[in-house]
Amino acid sequence: LSLSSLVDSYDFENIFVVIVDDGSTDDSRKKIMDYVQLYDNMKLLAHDKNYGSMRALVSGIKYIHQCGNGEYITFLDIDDYVTDGWYELLYDTIVDNNADIVIGSNYELTGDSKRPTKSNRYTWGKFNKNGNFTIGDFHWVLWNKLYNRAIIEKYHLRMDSKISWCEDFMFNLEYIRHCETIFVLQVPV
Repeated sequence: LSLSSLVDSYDFENIFVVIVDDGSTDDSRKKIMDYVQLYDNMKLLAHDKNYGSMRALVSGIKYIHQCGNGEYITFLDIDDYVTDGWYELLYDTIVDNNADIVIGSNYELTGDSKRPTKSNRYTWGKFNKNGNFTIGDFHWVLWNKLYNRAIIEKYHLRMDSKISWCEDFMFNLEYIRHCETIFVLQVPV
């Protein structure tokens, strides 16, 4: 994930970024601190030891809960790539459709090539709780979605840092139980 591409986003001043450094051993922390010192809307949480991705996510959500920032939450890992305008697309879609979650499609990167994943073949559009949304329409990862923070807080949804397999699946399954409206995009983000 490129911090410079995030900073160059047209709506960056309205985004609060929490970065969790989970015990990096290279110069990542210094590079992140350079950004954090430049921007008031960035926060670095640092672990001196690598505890794993779930503990990092738990730390980030805990911080967001404590400071009360943000109406919506999205998650990105260090190995994720995002398309130009990805956040604006997710944000505009969730707001315009009064949705509780918006799910973007994604590309599969293989070597120098990229192709839309098979999730692009699923049904897309707006679904209500009792509609025709199926489990196959849902790519169970965290990084292609925009979540309503109020649902996460109201139902105290958290990742279990003791689980290192399918933890995103379990979080998403619990989250969508509380959704009234789901919007699935055919556009890769």
